[in-house]
Parts: sequence; C-alpha cells; structure tokens
Amino acid sequence: MAKEKGFNREPLIQKIGEELLREARSAEKSVENSHRWETKLLEWCMSNDELKTQIFRFIDVFPSLKSDREVVQHIKEYFPADGMRLPKEIRIGLALTRTALLTAPILSKSSEFLYKRMAKFFIGAGNIEEAIQKTEELESRGIMTSIDLLGELTTSGIEAAAYEAEYRKLFKALGARKKGPLEQNVSLKLSALDPNFDPIDQNGTQSRVYKRLIPLIEAADLEKIFVYIDMEHF
Repeated sequence: MAKEKGFNREPLIQKIGEELLREARSAEKSVENSHRWETKLLEWCMSNDELKTQIFRFIDVFPSLKSDREVVQHIKEYFPADGMRLPKEIRIGLALTRTALLTAPILSKSSEFLYKRMAKFFIGAGNIEEAIQKTEELESRGIMTSIDLLGELTTSGIEAAAYEAEYRKLFKALGARKKGPLEQNVSLKLSALDPNFDPIDQNGTQSRVYKRLIPLIEAADLEKIFVYIDMEHF
C-alpha cells in the first residue's frame, strides 16, 4: 500500500476510481439511449461469425452498387431468407418485394438510410475538412483526438501511393492550424504504405515501407504533426 510521510493514498485512489467508474457507466448509458437502434443492430450483426462475415462483405460492396435492383439482389444473395435470421424490418421488406407490395427503390433507399446511419456510428467524418471540424469541436470540449484514415491493407502500388498522398494532404491541412504536435495527431497504418506487407518477409517489408514512411514522417515534422504508428493486427 503506497504511503508517503504517513499519508495513506489508498482511500483517495479508491475514491477517484469509483468516481471514474460512475461517470463511465453514466456515459455508456447515455450512448445506449441515444443509439438504441444502432446498438440492437450491432448485437444482431455480431450474433454469429457467418453472419458477421456476410455483413462486412455487404458493407464493403454496397457503395459500388449502381441501381436499386442491384441493392435488392445483393440483399437476397447475402442474406437468404431460409438461412440467416434477419431483423424483422428487413425480413418484412424482402417479403414485400417478392409479392410486389414494396418496390425495389423503396427497399434500396431504406438500405441506404440504414447503411449511412450505421456508418455515422463508426466514422467521424467523410473527408479531411469534416475531420478537422469534428476535431476542433471535440477540442473545445477538452477532448484530444488522433485522426485515423479509413482502410488498412492496400492491394496495389497505386492504392499505396494514394494513401501516401492522402496522409500528406492531411498533414498540410492540420499543419495550417499551427497548434503544434500536442494538438495535431495522426494515426498512420504501416500496411497502408505497401501492398505486399508480409510479417514473414520482415526485411523486405521493412525496406519497402521505409521508402514511404520516412518521407511522411519528415513531412509531418515540418507541419508539427505528432504521428502514432497504428500496429493493427501485425
């Protein structure tokens, strides 16, 4: 038990811990109440591994779907009625499309609404300008942030170069605020910098990643940006 000059710190430590726990539980309840629908949908999404995989695949392909017919077709293919237990609202929607009581455009727009609503639950902003605006809003409330670009593994040199360029744009935009590294933070994913990121080929991967990483760190330093290395699953 920590003591200094006869002072027992344990009661103070416990008191602070209990206050933090109460505030955390209160904040958790507030989030649950304001995002009750999203919480229930998340519980459904995570209910089994097969369903979870299908959900992520559908989310990944959704932005590329060009028509209402494609949206409905993908919903039917990814979530067959006789397979996974869909939420009641979606099951009813699919049933109605089969009986022509609900048109494909209506179900497509409903799916888009759900998609965007869930996305906002996880994604802070859609572009760099929005990200900085959201960062400044949080800073005004005493909350510090680190901006993290969406995406992880790249699949081509072109995609890795695009990520590098996006990080540079982010550094420039943040640096223009002139707030210094304590208030300008970016989380950088190493696997975004090379399409052949392979833990088995440690030396080769390190050499290739360094070619993009070192210039990025130098660019961040010029703008007074603090860079966190996001280790992901490696």
